[in-house]
Amino acid sequence: MLKTSNISFVYGLLLVLLLAIPGVSRADAVRNQYFKAENAYKKMLAAPDQRKYRHHWLRVIKEFQKVYDKDPSGSWAAAGLYRAGATSVELYHRSGREEDRDNGLKRLYQVRQEFPRSAYRAKAQKYLNQYPRVKIPPKVSKVPKQTRAKQSARSQFEKAEKCQARLKKNPRRTKHRDVWLVCIKKYQDAYLTEPGGPLAAECLFKMGSLYQQLAVYSKNSSDREASEIHLRKVIKQYSNSPYNAMAKALLGEKSPPKEKE
Repeated sequence: MLKTSNISFVYGLLLVLLLAIPGVSRADAVRNQYFKAENAYKKMLAAPDQRKYRHHWLRVIKEFQKVYDKDPSGSWAAAGLYRAGATSVELYHRSGREEDRDNGLKRLYQVRQEFPRSAYRAKAQKYLNQYPRVKIPPKVSKVPKQTRAKQSARSQFEKAEKCQARLKKNPRRTKHRDVWLVCIKKYQDAYLTEPGGPLAAECLFKMGSLYQQLAVYSKNSSDREASEIHLRKVIKQYSNSPYNAMAKALLGEKSPPKEKE
């Protein structure tokens, strides 16, 4: 019979493999959010009892806004922000509240400024042209350091994800230690860019899981030790993250080990 630790180890590896499946990637999650918002919009328009109440419109707008918030530099960001803005303006035509109009125009203005090469820029401009006398409060200012750090961390993270995807697709590459270390280094760069950011726990977890997988090939105890260091860091520093439980699973434990007295 397999030992409990071995079963936990296998379970942990399965979790890691799931992360590498394209169907559960971050980009797919954002895309799914967009279609969720689109479906909510269509259902609302098809239901007269919902169309006439403002809170239903705000709910749909919030769903479109989530598309942008989940990945502000991603391929679906412009679409999500544009639909949030356009829907707000559409709500204004029904509610007559300047607040709804201004919230919509702010988002459309943001589309124009942040996505100059997107097809949604021209669509946003058409809406803005309809309200030439409305003063749009926000001026494009320098991006705060924190925002720049988040954008840089996300960019580094996406590079690491692509590196890992290439590694998974080509079994021959798994035989070369340096290829593993390149991917691990990319996750480390993303983590160090913003250690307290939303991607930090995931970066540490993936560094630990990659080291653990590398140890299977290298038979090197230092790789397994490096894996444990990163996974325990996830457990210690990110107790509320879903990667906390996943790190424990890779280590074959249900809860953090008790400290020796």
